[in-house]
Amino acid sequence: MMHPLLRQTAHRPWPLPARRWIWRQSWRDLAFIHYRVDSGLLRRRLPEGLRLEEFDGSAWVGLVPFRMSGVMLRPFPDLPGFSSFPELNLRTYVEADGKPGVWFFSLDADSWPIVYGGSRFYGVPYFHSRMNQEKFGGWFEYSCRRRDGTAGFRGRYRPIAAPFLPQRGSFEHWAAERYCVYSSLARDQLARTEVHHLPWPMQQAEVEIHESNILTAAGISTADEKPRCHFSTGVDVLTYPLEKMGHNSLRQGSGGGSALLLCLGLACISQGMSAGDRPADYKGTPFHDSVHQGGPQKIPGRVQCAYFDLGGEGVAYHTTDTRNQGSGMLNPANGSYLNEFRMNEAVGTSYTKFHDAIDDNPFSLVRPPEGQLYVGWTSPGEWFRMTVQVERAGVYAVDLLYTSNRGGRITLEVNGNAPPAAIDIISTKNAAETVPWRQWHHWNLMKDIADVFLPEGVSVLTVHIVSGGNMNLAYLDFEPKT
Repeated sequence: MMHPLLRQTAHRPWPLPARRWIWRQSWRDLAFIHYRVDSGLLRRRLPEGLRLEEFDGSAWVGLVPFRMSGVMLRPFPDLPGFSSFPELNLRTYVEADGKPGVWFFSLDADSWPIVYGGSRFYGVPYFHSRMNQEKFGGWFEYSCRRRDGTAGFRGRYRPIAAPFLPQRGSFEHWAAERYCVYSSLARDQLARTEVHHLPWPMQQAEVEIHESNILTAAGISTADEKPRCHFSTGVDVLTYPLEKMGHNSLRQGSGGGSALLLCLGLACISQGMSAGDRPADYKGTPFHDSVHQGGPQKIPGRVQCAYFDLGGEGVAYHTTDTRNQGSGMLNPANGSYLNEFRMNEAVGTSYTKFHDAIDDNPFSLVRPPEGQLYVGWTSPGEWFRMTVQVERAGVYAVDLLYTSNRGGRITLEVNGNAPPAAIDIISTKNAAETVPWRQWHHWNLMKDIADVFLPEGVSVLTVHIVSGGNMNLAYLDFEPKT
């Protein structure tokens, strides 16, 4: 049976794709907040093969807060907890092969399956964020805060005039009537995803922004003039398979369908279905010694980084050091448990000290436990593994106790499966610190650094140092979200 949206196509700038649509969704209660931007700035940010489009003599970026609903793979029904969520995107307008479309600089969503699938398989820059949209007294109150703490938006908007359908040649028509999204896959492979919807109903809008650094986080500065603001009740949308572009031809990509199927699978998993287990060929074993009796660390609960697995270099960890820089070196071998903790392994370990204001200093954002073991002297490319026992399958929120002299990025891998995105670790450096070496001892607890799906039973977690280094990693707290 033909979808009702497909009965109206005369408004489209080119014919419908020959392929079958694969996903449906609705974009609801949107604000279009458009800023004039220097074309040269944006042009340098685009991949080869895309042409930046201009209106009224300049390029534009749009900040668009809205709500997604009815998101689901054909032909399945909506799935509670998956099919509806807020989203905020930052976009500009481009063209390739005669097809005007949208290029995203960032997308924030309060849906970890969408963030995972969109980032990994569609090549769009998704961020997992805490978001909310509510309607009060005719205003749509909207908030967005990235879980890594790097950017956010808080404001409200409302329509202030009657609805209209934008006419060809108008700014509203130029910005809204676009029927494809461009993205960049691995190895700079350009891709296009086509959509179909009816013409956008638009209204003039009033917008009050209380906080916003989404553009700044994307490295974009705007002209010194007020933005153009519009509201739309929204449109229903059909999405077609992603296509890889190249050599003036298009090749249907397998990644797009896989991403969307993966999103569905992840959503189902979060409702209680099982997933992959501990890799069968893994040779590491849970840490144990005379004090810690061993066995996998338990989740829900606290996973100690210094209790990384036994197994040595290339199995339980990878380090660029040849010996432990903490135990037995910084902390002299004196027969004490903490000073000699794992001193015969190359991973640097140490512990918090509450004398001479070392780790109980006034610049720590949180007070760590005294004698807290941690992994330190970290460098990009290093990693360590921990075997855990998960009580029940589900999505877990992760907190991290750490210090970081210059910030950095880590990933948290489960059973050898690549994570959806790297985690930005906020620097704890403080310019007011008068003791240089103590910059490595400013402790912080980052809340909700990631939402991670864990299968029931035994799993292996791998912490990768992606960039930055100079981090002391104490523990990860896992609390169930589902």
